[in-house]
Amino acid sequence: MRDGGPGPPSPYRPTEYPPRVLVRRPTRAKLVAMIEIYDKKGFKHLLTVEASSLRGADLRGANLREANLVQMDLSGADLSGVDLAGADLRLADLSGARLDGANLRDADLTGARLDGADLAGADLTGARLPDSSAGPYPLEFRPRA
Repeated sequence: MRDGGPGPPSPYRPTEYPPRVLVRRPTRAKLVAMIEIYDKKGFKHLLTVEASSLRGADLRGANLREANLVQMDLSGADLSGVDLAGADLRLADLSGARLDGANLRDADLTGARLDGADLAGADLTGARLPDSSAGPYPLEFRPRA
């Protein structure tokens, strides 16, 4: 039952586009939000982050294989060593994000913003990358100083 009563939670989770943000009880006049990330089909729970945004989040080493991250703001996030194989990152903002050593095999980065992103050692085999001549976010790689 989903009303807080006894019984197991429902295994059915409808596809959320983009990942949903749940608001928990207020603490000292401040709302605590939780971001739940599911796979592209919307059935497999991958990660819950207690934050109002993933901007600048520390997600090092997380398993986000096949994750639905469409239009997510991950700017400045530390995604070092994260498994994003097959993830849907269309139109995501990854500007200034650390993706060194990340697994981006077969990920869809169409329209993603990657300016200033650190992709050193990232596996981009089969990934769909943004076209540098089209879309609102041109692909720019800047070496780290």
